[in-house]
Amino acid sequence: MPLLLAAFVIAKLIHEFGHGYAVKRFNGEVHVMGITFLVFTPIPYVDATAAWAFRERWKRIWVGASGMLIELVLAALATFVWAATGPGLLNAWCFNLMLVASVSTILFNINPLLKFDGYYILSDLTDTPNLQPRGMKQLGHWVERYAFGGRHSQSPATSRGDAVWLASFGLASWLFRLYITYVIIMFVADRYLGLGFIAAVLTVVGLFVIPLCKGVKYLFTEPRIERVRGRAYGVTAGVLALLIIVLGIIPAPRYFRAPGVLQAGGASYIVVRGTGQVDSLARVPPKVASGDVLLRLENPELPLLRRQLEAENERLAAIERLQLAEDARGREALRERQRANAIRIEELEAQEAGMEVRLPRSGSLAGWQPREHYRKWLNRGEIIGEVVPDGDWQFYAVVRQQDANLLFEEELRDVELRFRGNAGALVEPGQIRIVPGQQEYLPSPALGWAGGGPVRIREDSQDGVRAAEPFFLVIMEIEGTGSPLRHGRTGVSRFRVANEPYLQQGYRKLRQAVQKRFQL
Repeated sequence: MPLLLAAFVIAKLIHEFGHGYAVKRFNGEVHVMGITFLVFTPIPYVDATAAWAFRERWKRIWVGASGMLIELVLAALATFVWAATGPGLLNAWCFNLMLVASVSTILFNINPLLKFDGYYILSDLTDTPNLQPRGMKQLGHWVERYAFGGRHSQSPATSRGDAVWLASFGLASWLFRLYITYVIIMFVADRYLGLGFIAAVLTVVGLFVIPLCKGVKYLFTEPRIERVRGRAYGVTAGVLALLIIVLGIIPAPRYFRAPGVLQAGGASYIVVRGTGQVDSLARVPPKVASGDVLLRLENPELPLLRRQLEAENERLAAIERLQLAEDARGREALRERQRANAIRIEELEAQEAGMEVRLPRSGSLAGWQPREHYRKWLNRGEIIGEVVPDGDWQFYAVVRQQDANLLFEEELRDVELRFRGNAGALVEPGQIRIVPGQQEYLPSPALGWAGGGPVRIREDSQDGVRAAEPFFLVIMEIEGTGSPLRHGRTGVSRFRVANEPYLQQGYRKLRQAVQKRFQL
């Protein structure tokens, strides 16, 4: 964390210097530079407002983008240092600097929905100063003009297209500001619960209570709607009643989703019985039969070792005959050694017989990549694929703990499956079986983070199948054939339960998030 903090402060310091020098380059003046605090983090800042006086639009855009450009250069230099050094303090610091100067710049500074560099660049590109306030004003104009019927309201837009653009930006910026505020509150509450609670209260007051008070004052005292105040009261009451009915009274569809993996019943692994280099690969048809040769291995050491052991056994037999003619002592030790060599010879013969890798059963191949195995050295016991029979399929769904009450207490009305890469094909399962006990091991590594899946796994899980949190397993039987059905394919199952109003659903999810995150 100290390395990350140092990288962040240095990157943002260079970022602000980029703004300052860009202003100076175009004969502007920079009088103020200092440090502010954002989420308890010191962040440098520079007063580059002199750029607003530049007549040329491209100069203002260049000043706004200069900080991000110089940060990307810094990230590139840190990348080369990180790649050229070994593990250590410098390597770790350059890695943090590389991420901070690139990822945070792209996600935050260039994002026009926040009042950072991207916002001012967009304002200059569209020739729309005060973009966010004008967007909110345009939304208020539409409400006053078309909902309340006020004829004295004036739009900040110059055309219909400009009005749509301003209103869309105003709504998007308000929603994103609400989201980023929620993220910051959770970040603060993870470390200081009391401060997080205070921040939450202030957020509710700032984003909801104060605007609501302003709205009430507007309804009762605004002179522009004096003649249509009765209509404004009626429209406002009607909208509030409609929202209460739609969100709080009318039952709405309720779903929960669970990732999973598709597996074929009776699938068999293709296991290499010998050790050697792949000499030849057979052409595999779409449907294979049990006993077909998949590939052949080559290992010239095996027959040499076998002949060496056979020659040693012949020598031991000759020694035994000589001892019988002279003295019988040591005969039992010679025979034990002969038996050990015979066992070793049988193992070598079995490996020689296993130089031809044959299919264990009939069906279709899954996970077989011929190009990856050409001239490759394979060890005994290595798995190189699976044979999937033509039969039933099973989908193993991983249900999170927060959805367990819906799984066990509610009646499942409908279940749908969709698979990644073929989301347009809907699959409806047949029989559904719920495993009642909590599970810790995933049915496939493809569902864990290490395999690119959505389920977080434990850091000490070597095979990537032990989940960080217990889950519940749902097994669904699937019949039929088709393009979505592939062995080992991951997908998402959607369970529909009894309907419930949206407000109750949202309150339950919020409560679960708080209880899970803060253990309340």
